Amino acid sequence: IQCGQYLVDANIKKDPSATGPEIWNPDVAALISWILTPIFGAIIHALNWRSLGQQRKAYISWGWAIFALCGLTALSIYVQDTYKDERVVDRTLGLANLVALAIWYFSFGRTHSKFVAKTLNGKYIKAGWFNPLCITVIFLSSIVMLGNRL
Repeated sequence: IQCGQYLVDANIKKDPSATGPEIWNPDVAALISWILTPIFGAIIHALNWRSLGQQRKAYISWGWAIFALCGLTALSIYVQDTYKDERVVDRTLGLANLVALAIWYFSFGRTHSKFVAKTLNGKYIKAGWFNPLCITVIFLSSIVMLGNRL
């Protein structure tokens, strides 16, 4: 890096020996999904599949993200209308999130981790987590603020 050069223009690779596509670690995406719902993990996996040239699997991951979004949203609306106790609502939605995460990961998400381990042998350019996490936090904060207004 030279003085005055933008970091974006520097094209820095974190691991000079890494080759292949730039993807996010699928196991880390699944772990972060524990907090940010399986919607986050499915979207990250879809973007990874696209980078790996696996369009069909990318579409399946997008389908999981949409299914999880619709299902968790519908359940959230139903539970909040049915139960007035906030503790019951929080526990029910937390359990639903864990169940959705387990179903997504063990039915489809884990195949991505196995594919990366088997096909790439862990040799890929590791994409940074700053942008997807910032976008997700901003999006979720907006939804929470909007929900508080209603």
